[in-house]
Amino acid sequence: ETIGAGSFGKVYRARSRAEGSIVAVKKTELNAGDNGISVYTLREVALLKNLIHPNVPFSTVRMQEFLECREQEEMYLIFEYLDEDLAKCLETKGLQERSGTSARCAPLLIAPQILRGLAACHARRILHRDLKPHNVLIREDGSVKVADFGLARTEMSFSLNARRDEVYTNEVVTLYYRAPELLLGATEYGPSVDIWSVGCIFSELSSHRPLFEGSSPIEMLAKIFQLVGTPHESHGKSLLTLPGAGQLDFGKFPRWQPKSVREASALPLLARFLALEPGMRPSAEEALQDPYFASQRF
Repeated sequence: ETIGAGSFGKVYRARSRAEGSIVAVKKTELNAGDNGISVYTLREVALLKNLIHPNVPFSTVRMQEFLECREQEEMYLIFEYLDEDLAKCLETKGLQERSGTSARCAPLLIAPQILRGLAACHARRILHRDLKPHNVLIREDGSVKVADFGLARTEMSFSLNARRDEVYTNEVVTLYYRAPELLLGATEYGPSVDIWSVGCIFSELSSHRPLFEGSSPIEMLAKIFQLVGTPHESHGKSLLTLPGAGQLDFGKFPRWQPKSVREASALPLLARFLALEPGMRPSAEEALQDPYFASQRF
């Protein structure tokens, strides 16, 4: 049964013949890169192996094994199977909210688990680079796991194979969840791009709709600046030096207060997630210590 598809292959729901358990199988074609395997697939397998460790919390989807079939020119990555993704959960929450059956979508339950998964990645210098509701999987018991490392990579300064002139692509992260520095063409960045995505998801957990909706980078930037302010010498200064900044007229946008988070107590944390200056965003571990979560147990 096909349960997903993307630029790097299809994902199927299947049953393990050996154990009888349900698994998710990601199939990719052997048609590019080293030895016929896509560089993205090679990178994904390497990073997923790095996350298979007793000390890594179960907040990232585990790869159980990978199989290479040269005759059919295909590779299969076998993962544990989870019931649904956060995007689907959010779609149904509006209908279920009155009955109280969708409490597992509450920010206080979902957000800390996403942050724990990211903290595990960032501790191993792994940038996810495509965090969005579709890539957050949920079990029936409400436990959450970060999934899909197809665009992930190791932080450049910690990569043993990195060249001095190597730069990152900024064509990562689905548009609605893409940090402003990426939208402005940054080719050097760190874990803060994932934290911005967490902020967008954090808002969506309450509003049931994306915080920023635009069809192009320029439209996305306009929506972002209207909400969190326009970059200037004391606010998001580093953004002014990026390639895309010279193409924009940074007239001041009105500063709107976030309206998507229902609880006033959550607004300070949302503001930290969505700081224009990347260095002002908290790490995943720091966010977990925020007063908003401090009195909760997970």
